[in-house]
Amino acid sequence: MSILDDFSSTTTGAVWEPKQTGKKKDNNLVALTPGDDSILVGWFMGSEHDLGPKKDSTLHKIKIKTVGNEDHIQGELTNDVVGIWGTGVLNNKIVDSSIQIGQCVAIKWLGKVAPKSGGNPYHNWDLLVPNDLTKYPPLGMNEMPSVSATSEPSMPEAAQQGQKDNVVPVGDVLGSDDDDLPF
Repeated sequence: MSILDDFSSTTTGAVWEPKQTGKKKDNNLVALTPGDDSILVGWFMGSEHDLGPKKDSTLHKIKIKTVGNEDHIQGELTNDVVGIWGTGVLNNKIVDSSIQIGQCVAIKWLGKVAPKSGGNPYHNWDLLVPNDLTKYPPLGMNEMPSVSATSEPSMPEAAQQGQKDNVVPVGDVLGSDDDDLPF
């Protein structure tokens, strides 16, 4: 049994969508411009794969600490957990950085960029981890929403200690105010 068994990946539940608003089928789809409010800070709860009509989509789950613009959350928010539909770049950054379940992260949408070698533009993202793990410690198993302790796999030791081998420092935490982003 997975932690994600307790979360819905269908049309119910909330999705963080900083790239666009509206719906194509309702003829009100509008592309958004990236900015300082295109950021989500929270704890990584895992990913679901092989979703969508073609079974080729990934949905990442984040328990929200801070969101730059609440209007970017679509759907009904339960347990302060939102999904983020993966793109090739975001999926690769999550895998390459070895983010652990329960680890605090900041995800920022940087907008569409054109590849240097030509081709179609793609969505670019920053994936950041805090330097001050005392201020943003990994969630303990008892802090994860709607999960029974008997069904939850144990958190890897490195995540419990707040250590990672391949984290790139992203700067010092500014101030001591809890609303300050640690990235």
